[in-house]
Amino acid sequence: LIRRLMRIEAAEFLTFILSLPGRKLAVISTKSNPNTPGYIIEGVGELQLFAWVPPWALNGFARCNHLQVDASFKGAKPYAYYIPQAIIANRGLACGLVIAPTEKDELFLSYHRLLRFHELGLPHPPVLADLGGAIHSFAEQEGLQLYMCHRHLLEAIGSSSHAISLFQPLLRALTEDEFLAAVPQFACDLAAFVNHG
Repeated sequence: LIRRLMRIEAAEFLTFILSLPGRKLAVISTKSNPNTPGYIIEGVGELQLFAWVPPWALNGFARCNHLQVDASFKGAKPYAYYIPQAIIANRGLACGLVIAPTEKDELFLSYHRLLRFHELGLPHPPVLADLGGAIHSFAEQEGLQLYMCHRHLLEAIGSSSHAISLFQPLLRALTEDEFLAAVPQFACDLAAFVNHG
């Protein structure tokens, strides 16, 4: 979808996004800057934000344990994009797409305001994310519980460091009971590591 969206002819852009099922939002600036490598829609302006919530997102979020929040710049240059994922039993269900010029909190806020969790009676799931400032700002503004995801935790600690071996029993726990059973040994090992290096 991202590749198609970024390659589509400007004249077809609005027709394409209107054809998508579900809720969508496109913000287009009429003051396009010719020096900015943004997506220009001839006679309309420059794309500032595109957000899409597909029909299956509501069902996914009603059943999920966590919401994965992360952005990338690799697939939609010069834009950042965000694909919200409902995490259900450790599997991700893609639940939309947001494209914006930069990874600011608005990239994440636009989707969640379009989805309107509270109006739909959905509890907002805890968020799994990296340590990025935009994500933290988004979570703070929305009053969301924020957890660091395993991959980003491994990157921050170092996957081959001794310290990560302390966390492995916690990271491998598949249920809350397994996690709680691993906590006492983790606390003991962590205290020994801190006291004796």
